[in-house]
Amino acid sequence: MQRVLTRLAEEGVITVERRRNAAYYSANRNHLAWPAVEILADLRRELLRRIEERVRSWAVPVETAAVFGSLARGEGSVDSDVDLLLVRADEVTGERALAWDDQVDSLVTAVQSWSGNPAQPYDISVSDLRDHVEADEPIVGSWRREAITLVGRDLSALLRNVAR
Repeated sequence: MQRVLTRLAEEGVITVERRRNAAYYSANRNHLAWPAVEILADLRRELLRRIEERVRSWAVPVETAAVFGSLARGEGSVDSDVDLLLVRADEVTGERALAWDDQVDSLVTAVQSWSGNPAQPYDISVSDLRDHVEADEPIVGSWRREAITLVGRDLSALLRNVAR
């Protein structure tokens, strides 16, 4: 981290003020490169926005769409998957199921294109979600701790509801 800060200071993108035993760094928002720095700093939020926008446009609506794992924790790297929880209604069958699958496939492709990271969809029905909760599957704990609901019913509320 120190090497990055030193380099940014050398380039003038940030300024350094030294006081006693500490260095205080400030953004130089006048620097020509600053808009690019802001874009890079905002990649996670932009990816979440794009996923949300894409899922909101689906012809077969989602009950809940959430991200979990490293993306939700803000710990993603170039080696991380983008973990998606996509909960569909139990009634998504026949032609609607085919349309659903196409939507999910399209989202997986888009996420890879946007981020360079592979998307890992966890695609389940509400009944499947209930089964996971009742079986106390370890992944449910992950969803409870870290998932960020993007579209549809709040995942925490949905998990409480299916547990009844």
